[in-house]
Amino acid sequence: MYTTKEALLRELEVDGSALEFASDELTNEPEIVLLAVSKYGCALAFASRSLQANRHIVLTAVRQDGIALAFASKELRADEEIVLEAVHQCDEALEYASDELKKKFKKFLYHTQGAKKMSTIIGLIFDFDITLAPEFQQQVLFDTWGISAEQFWGECAEFITRGYDMEHAYMRNFIDYGRRDSKYALDNAMLNQFGKEINLYEGLSRKNGIRSVFDDLHTLLQKKEFAEHNIEIECYCISGGIKPMIEGAFETHELNGYFKEIFACDFDEDDSGKLAYIKETVGHTIKTQKLFMIAKGVSPKQGDHPSLVNEVTHGYRIPFENMIFLGDGQTDIPAFSLLNKNGGKSIAVYREEKNSDGTIDEERTLKTYLNGYKLAVEANRAEQLLPADYSTGKPLKMALLGYVESIAKQIAFKSK
Repeated sequence: MYTTKEALLRELEVDGSALEFASDELTNEPEIVLLAVSKYGCALAFASRSLQANRHIVLTAVRQDGIALAFASKELRADEEIVLEAVHQCDEALEYASDELKKKFKKFLYHTQGAKKMSTIIGLIFDFDITLAPEFQQQVLFDTWGISAEQFWGECAEFITRGYDMEHAYMRNFIDYGRRDSKYALDNAMLNQFGKEINLYEGLSRKNGIRSVFDDLHTLLQKKEFAEHNIEIECYCISGGIKPMIEGAFETHELNGYFKEIFACDFDEDDSGKLAYIKETVGHTIKTQKLFMIAKGVSPKQGDHPSLVNEVTHGYRIPFENMIFLGDGQTDIPAFSLLNKNGGKSIAVYREEKNSDGTIDEERTLKTYLNGYKLAVEANRAEQLLPADYSTGKPLKMALLGYVESIAKQIAFKSK
């Protein structure tokens, strides 16, 4: 976290999104926020509420990225000049305007710009731990090393008291383990191999020729009413977990062909080939940045630099209303909220806690369910809260098939 103005200003000259890691005091300084939004309009999301209502700052933000209108105060989303500036920069910004201005400018946009090419892609985006996998992926390492999860996460908690966020804390701890004792030293290839030991929930794996929910989703879109409009589905993973481990898990469960991109925490190695540096972390609001990258078609896997997400766009490759996001915890809240606010679909999932004999532990499962309900449904962040089981006949699979079919029908209708 940045606590000094000088250090933050230096970083903001390079990356406006660094405002996310500023102290509350600094996010309330006009000079700092103005610099941030001039570099990255959507950094307005990290500004104090009073500055989200600052007309000059909001104008600067929407001129850089019209979508920043989503983070402006209610009053400024009803300001004609600001809304026009935002829409001039990005047509989709109109979705964040007040209802009155939305009605006023919608017809104008249609007649002056004409109908744009309709996106026929449905984006299916998953968190990983507890959403696709029933255990935290790091448990594979703990089991190999013979240490307890409580010990490791307790050590991470110490880093958090010193100002680290969770992702930096656990990654730093892994690096420190390797430095203290060579038997704990890791490299990215080893992480990939450990990832191959990760189990997924029922209904996901395609290992040994098993049919997966992903097969059924693709079969659904082969129906004539969808195929004639070339409607397709793309899957993404946005996780605070470790990228090589997730890649290993997808490889062993034969899902690599279904996932277009994985956004997750990544390490870099030193000259000896061991993990030594933190390359990238993916936490709470960084997940929303990744959603914008998906929307705009920015693909690091294809060589795109992440900063391209800041470029002006006049149409999304995958609009938010074509997206479905599945997650389970605190770090997914910003992603839930972004999609919920922009016409997308969000499903919160929870893990059914099991006894040693495989039966469901109702007391512990109820506690997990209630935590998820309060976090996602009660707070109006997700439409549904369902047990994480993707197998045939289960509510989660039915919900996914239903949402994909509903979005496909909307795309087909608009394409006529």
